Amino acid sequence: MPAPPTPPLPGLEALPPYDPGLPMLAEMEARVLAVATAAIAAEGTAAEGTAAEERRAKRDVARAGRAWPRVLRRAVVLAAIGCTVGATATALTRRGGERRAADVAPRTVLQGRAGGTAWTLRVGRRGGRICPVLSLSGGAAAGAALTTDCRAAPPRGGVVPASAAVPGGLLVAGVAGRRVRRVVVTVGGRRRAATTAPVPGADGLRAFAVAVRGRVAAPVVRPRDAHGRRTGAPARDCAVVPAADGC
Repeated sequence: MPAPPTPPLPGLEALPPYDPGLPMLAEMEARVLAVATAAIAAEGTAAEGTAAEERRAKRDVARAGRAWPRVLRRAVVLAAIGCTVGATATALTRRGGERRAADVAPRTVLQGRAGGTAWTLRVGRRGGRICPVLSLSGGAAAGAALTTDCRAAPPRGGVVPASAAVPGGLLVAGVAGRRVRRVVVTVGGRRRAATTAPVPGADGLRAFAVAVRGRVAAPVVRPRDAHGRRTGAPARDCAVVPAADGC
């Protein structure tokens, strides 16, 4: 015949009920109570030897029965509080990280000259997004500046390009993922390659810039690793020629 169900621990029914707004406390109590009752029953079975051992086992069970209800309640409440505090701390940490990322002002990453025009590539963060800023000065482009929209950071093997027309050609710059060590830029059939450089304080992101002489067309940037192997999908920038094929 199956063994009769184990009665609840004495004293537990005398305690006040849990707050109905916290049903998880009652569920946690039921689970812990089942484990505790099984442990006490096993302890009583193992103590069936001599009469002295049986009396000791009964006394231990009685003490456990009187102490378990309060200890159980405290354990359940503490566990619930710990879960709540942990979840709150995690949420605050994530929000704090987003605020710190959004406060990064654009910093100069690369600079040089192309077609007699000085250029500067700066990269910042706003709202957890990457904001590359390509500025031109001097020559025929005095005072010109191209600021791209803030976008999601590129994946580890991807690129986010930006371009600007300069005298005699096109300047193509942008941000790349941490796996990208080189880029191959194609503009109207003309191809140029360039290496990438780290972006300070940008979680491993890298930057690139290359000038391509000749007719202006929508550039296509292909990311590569240090060995020239493809790391992600090519990206086309249509800022300068929005009506170009593929834009």
